[in-house]
Amino acid sequence: MVLDREATIGTQDHPQRLLSLDMARGLAVLGMIYVHFVPAEDGTTILERVCASLVQFLESKTAVLFCVLVGMTLALQLQRVRTGNESRFIVRRALVLAAGGVAMHFLVWSTEILFPLGLMMLVASVILRKGIKALVSTSVMLLIAAPAAFAWLGHYAITDWTEDDTHVGERIFGLATVRFIVFDGHYPLLPWTVFLLLGAALVRVGWNSPNRSKRWFWCGFIVWVTMQLSTGWVSLNEKILGNVAPYLESTWIPTTIPFVMLTGASAVTLIAGLSWCENSGRLLRAVMPVVLLGRASLTHYVVHICAVFAPLRLAFPDEDWPLSVGLSVAVAYVAIALPVTALWFRRYSRGPVEMLWAFAAGR
Repeated sequence: MVLDREATIGTQDHPQRLLSLDMARGLAVLGMIYVHFVPAEDGTTILERVCASLVQFLESKTAVLFCVLVGMTLALQLQRVRTGNESRFIVRRALVLAAGGVAMHFLVWSTEILFPLGLMMLVASVILRKGIKALVSTSVMLLIAAPAAFAWLGHYAITDWTEDDTHVGERIFGLATVRFIVFDGHYPLLPWTVFLLLGAALVRVGWNSPNRSKRWFWCGFIVWVTMQLSTGWVSLNEKILGNVAPYLESTWIPTTIPFVMLTGASAVTLIAGLSWCENSGRLLRAVMPVVLLGRASLTHYVVHICAVFAPLRLAFPDEDWPLSVGLSVAVAYVAIALPVTALWFRRYSRGPVEMLWAFAAGR
């Protein structure tokens, strides 16, 4: 049985919710949980190799998918802004998210995304108010600036990271901290802000109409496959390409243009594909638990980090827990999270952390 219109648009408190976006958030949450708990090192058995390969496939794409979805949500919110107070609320949301990220950075885990994501939301909200031309031109400039910054500051990207896989800018405040935030950190503003602008562009061009969702799906899929093949070829021919190879490879730190194109295209493919299925009535009621998981995506990010991942790191300080432990924890979390989330949304229209986020931002 397909989902009816009422289930698609959500509750009366949130009539603007789109099933495909919540589904994408839910899949991103599941991918994030898997990546955080399952070891990424190559194993000795077939199962261990498959699990490690899946982690390597999902790791960057999950983070990028979240950023694209945040950009889409921001654009949808700005479309509904009719007063200055509403506009200020969006700015306060970004500041609260960044502040929460700082707290988590120092108290729980140093590699979380909330602080840079809050900064990216501030930058993207300003650009979106200038119109589609500013959005496109800024994205182009950010992409051009990425390899330029790598040529200028690339030597810092090597020295900033220590042997224990921590960044100098995380321990001391100075120019290394600026580089960590802007260029060679886990989620640098340059060029990760492009992912939010990509999500906003999808909203501006009407990604969810029946014909456009299908068209965007195939465009994203073609770019994704093309970049997957081209970056694979580059990695096999590094010696031939010489000094040009680092600019043509898909690397996260520092972030390269091929990385942006590959992971951005994968996000567009998934989002447009889900929208295409939604428009054609192919999404079933069986996916509703994942949809509800996506509606509380921030809650599950914070809870699984603070309540599960952090205690697990106390038992395994080097994050070297066995595959069996990681898989068991991931499965157990999802098995508990799905029914608890469903029960929560029977009474409330937002996830608990989402409610706190809105309250802290003044609503």
